[in-house]
Amino acid sequence: MIARSKASLPLILAAGGGIAAAATWRKLAAARTRRRLLERGEIRELREVWKRVGSYRVFARVGDTVRRNDSPPVVLVHGWGMSSAYWVPAAERLASDFAVYVPDLPGHGRSDTPLKPFSIRFLARVLFRWMNAMGLVRVALMGHSMGCQIAAEAALQDPARVDRLVLIGLASDPQGRTVTDQIRRLVGGSVYERPALGRHSARDLLRVGRRLVPEFRFMMDDRVEEKLPKIAQPVLLVRGEKDRIAPQRWIDEAAQLLPNGRVTVIPRWGHAVQFSAPGETVAAIRPFLRERLRGGAGSTPFAPHA
Repeated sequence: MIARSKASLPLILAAGGGIAAAATWRKLAAARTRRRLLERGEIRELREVWKRVGSYRVFARVGDTVRRNDSPPVVLVHGWGMSSAYWVPAAERLASDFAVYVPDLPGHGRSDTPLKPFSIRFLARVLFRWMNAMGLVRVALMGHSMGCQIAAEAALQDPARVDRLVLIGLASDPQGRTVTDQIRRLVGGSVYERPALGRHSARDLLRVGRRLVPEFRFMMDDRVEEKLPKIAQPVLLVRGEKDRIAPQRWIDEAAQLLPNGRVTVIPRWGHAVQFSAPGETVAAIRPFLRERLRGGAGSTPFAPHA
């Protein structure tokens, strides 16, 4: 048995070396691709901004070197347990055409941590306070997963400040609101994401820590299906074809509930499609963000507060 173990050691080492080499190659390839995109102006680097919102310091990534008054600034809202980090591939692409703002909500990423978790409703209020600190008047809100629920709540709390909504991987499907359902869907859908998403998720989830459980309850208790019929703004629902968290049935139901909703599906990828397929996702969203809306976009400038 010892001899067999010694004989297998070179194979194990070779396999480990191969995995490490493959990971290094992927990083180098990604860096080369990013350099080319920067050189062609297809992406723009984001800067880091800190703002005080009440008693909390809120961190955000901002790409506002391109500003068009005929298009709204775009605010990206992260999902359950996550941060602005996994938005970066999509945000850098959006920043080549729009002013883009990506906050870490309190208790997430690099922002300050509150003493207790915040509900969906309260996070929407915090989002508006942060917008005030950034000088943003009216924006397009783009949410992912639980971030969709925060964006939908914000659209109802202060409709005049939300020009339109993009909801990617809308949580929470009424037919899957148990812990078992969500774990099964999350694990089953993980094979349709880029491996790097796991690193982002692990770091962000550890940062949130014990707040994950009450935050999950807030997400599952939020009856977003009751809010959708009240949203007057145009809404684009985006779904990765292999998304198990937001199945096509649920997205179609949500579109039917919305007075002004439409659906687009990104082939091959899963729940975090804006991370795994940022180019395809942004290409699908960009025309919607550029549309001039009667009585909305184009009626007044989207410039920040003076």
